[in-house]
Amino acid sequence: MCNEKFHVENDPPGEQLTVNHCAVAGTIATGNGHSQLQEFSASLNLPIMTTKTYKACHVKLQMHWEKVSVESMNQAAAKERELALSENRVDKNGIPIIDVVVDGCWSKRTYKKNYSALSGAAAIIGRKTGEVLFLGVKNKYCAICAQAENRKQEPKTHECYKNYSGPSTAMDQKFSSKVLGVPLTCIT
Repeated sequence: MCNEKFHVENDPPGEQLTVNHCAVAGTIATGNGHSQLQEFSASLNLPIMTTKTYKACHVKLQMHWEKVSVESMNQAAAKERELALSENRVDKNGIPIIDVVVDGCWSKRTYKKNYSALSGAAAIIGRKTGEVLFLGVKNKYCAICAQAENRKQEPKTHECYKNYSGPSTAMDQKFSSKVLGVPLTCIT
């Protein structure tokens, strides 16, 4: 109507995210996956993203989010360290003492019975800043490994996320003691 022509580029140069990456990020943020993105694209009469493209975008986003998360956690830890030093809260070796809040959770949890979650998560938050110092996930299950085991075969080469064995109820303790590497003093 305005007789103007606009050029829209869906793959800009540099580190910017493409339209495909943004679509995958939005899909993940809403708790959906590739099949839901396909349905949504079809309803808008947009070309449907292939599984291969979706996975490639997902991997790139995962690496980017992990990098940003680590940078953010390192900055938060530096703030907590500086606050402890400014208050002269150090041990006999000059190591800053910081207060943290640690909590963990696991899925498929019921009360008084059936603590059989296959994965759990934990976070360590600096008490002074309220910022995340550590975030971790423990998994007792890998679909690729389980399928190979059922077929009595060696699993194909894959990125295995199984990093925990033991009772689900111990996931909290494993995070706090193993990750920090120091004994925690709990105040209740």
